[in-house]
Amino acid sequence: MWSAPGTGVDPDAPLTQALRPPCVSRGALERHEGFADGDGTLDIYSCGRHAACTVSRRREGIACCAACPDYRPRDTSPAAAADPANSLDAMVEALRGPRRAWPQDWPWWGTTLDAHRRMAAEFVAQLPAYPEGRYRGRGIVILGGGVFFPGVYVTVRMIRHHGCRLPIEVWRHAATEPIYEHWLEPYGVRCVDLDAHMDAHQAPRIRGGWANKFYGILHSSFEEVCYLDSDCYPTADLTPLFELNTQGALFWPDIPGFGQRFRGDVFGNPDRPMPVFQGGQFLLSKRLCWPGLLLAQWWNERADFAYCHGYGDQDVLRGAWQALQLPYRMCAPESIWDSVGLIAFGPDGRTPLFAHRAGDKFRLPCLSMQDSSATENFLHHYYLPEGSPRFHATFPGESDAFAFYQEFLDRLLARPPWHRPGSADEEIHRDVVVNNAYRLAEQLPRGAVVVDVGAHIGAFSFLALYRGAGRVWAFETDADNGELCRKNLALFGRRASVHRQAVWSHRGRLGFRPDPGNTGMGTVHPDGDDVDAVPLDDILWEASEQGQQEIEYLKLDCEPAEWPILDAARRLDLCRNIVGAYHRTVWNGRRCGPVRLREILAKHGFRVKTAPYSKNHGLFWAQRT
Repeated sequence: MWSAPGTGVDPDAPLTQALRPPCVSRGALERHEGFADGDGTLDIYSCGRHAACTVSRRREGIACCAACPDYRPRDTSPAAAADPANSLDAMVEALRGPRRAWPQDWPWWGTTLDAHRRMAAEFVAQLPAYPEGRYRGRGIVILGGGVFFPGVYVTVRMIRHHGCRLPIEVWRHAATEPIYEHWLEPYGVRCVDLDAHMDAHQAPRIRGGWANKFYGILHSSFEEVCYLDSDCYPTADLTPLFELNTQGALFWPDIPGFGQRFRGDVFGNPDRPMPVFQGGQFLLSKRLCWPGLLLAQWWNERADFAYCHGYGDQDVLRGAWQALQLPYRMCAPESIWDSVGLIAFGPDGRTPLFAHRAGDKFRLPCLSMQDSSATENFLHHYYLPEGSPRFHATFPGESDAFAFYQEFLDRLLARPPWHRPGSADEEIHRDVVVNNAYRLAEQLPRGAVVVDVGAHIGAFSFLALYRGAGRVWAFETDADNGELCRKNLALFGRRASVHRQAVWSHRGRLGFRPDPGNTGMGTVHPDGDDVDAVPLDDILWEASEQGQQEIEYLKLDCEPAEWPILDAARRLDLCRNIVGAYHRTVWNGRRCGPVRLREILAKHGFRVKTAPYSKNHGLFWAQRT
């Protein structure tokens, strides 16, 4: 008979009383240990939660299953005999197949641990030889994009600022972590899309976040790689570091507290432990440490398990080096934390060499990590503060790095990243973004919804997103404008959705007539079949989540389709502010202009202000009273 925890089982009782059915966390029998007094032996099992356990009497340092608070019995019925939780062979077979859903505590099951140990040993036994001729030379690899594109930009600028001329590769998921490649090309940067590369080669088991780090390193073109996180930039020339890498791997120590999660028994060779080191920067020679790099990638592809037993990719690297007992060199005796991140020193132990701005990363101030990442939560740590990065005077290289960050923001606002030189694109961007013609608030409420009708190449949508909009719905009729709009808003990830549709009074098809002299003045008309039309009410209803959320801004600049749109609109009460351009014209036999605009919007509860641009058109701003 057996008893559950809390039912009075005496852990020091005879073995027959303390026995329980197998626990899901208990793994395979590892060894037998004798007692000092010669009174029998103790069976020691691997344990998913306590590293080692025994089913019988207590022993110092060994968890006893009879009194374990984490005990959970396996289903021992005949019908469940093939369940992966009950069979090591079945677990191995399951792990070799496609990823599947597991219970939340699956990473700590004994069978899970034993299966990964077995598979890792098999992988190491069959490691391929180093591929001669595949890689060449020295270079720098950076991972990042999307919300952290500013960090990538700062790191690249700092590398070149301190005199390093080595080639740089930036790896990122282009769809969810976009960057403006043409901003980096002048600095000798080659950009690689992880998704495209993975689709063209053997795709890894897990994509995204930390798990991509060693994929990028492995598939980079360099034989000797200096790896940098997007929030880790140098404060001196990196070129001499390669001469220090005499062992194949050059590491920097982490601060001691970050080593507490690491379980050496999971990765192998726990009796010969590795010190804790940083994952934000390191140097590797692929030729000299090929087995370790392959093993680190293997564990990263099993990050759903491995990251539960260490601190992300850096402890996976540590586990691979410990398991294989590979040589390495520590560049400095210690690293320190200073206000906003880690400082890694040069070989003299005093001169700062890397500033790992982990606590307040250079980023797009309006976005969070989740906005740019389509990956699972265990592949990131979401800990960034709200708002824009702040200047930290004591952090190494801060003046230069912050200047490059400001350069990035200024460049982002000064002109559209994607535009047609010599067209009206830059002038419209300057009017809408730089001059804020529509008087957008400096900071939009958290989660604010914006609808942009007549989005052109995205200037108004861009400014709304930059100032904190949670979601923008952009509508543009011209196909060329729409494509540029998508590219200009891609940096904001899933917060922006661009639609090639004409907003109108009702659904149907409309003709479209571009203006040969101005990219922002194309018009739609009822006599044609060029583009789908959708009524504004349908858009407002969907964007407001069926009336559950107020739309902070509706912008109308649609040459002069605002009149059929507003005449038919019945859901303007969902909007807090309406801004845009009006055009003097005649619609449905009525003269339309500022007076007519005030009449329409006043019926929906808006106070309207107007300002003429010319005798035929002007701007308006309407706010719900």
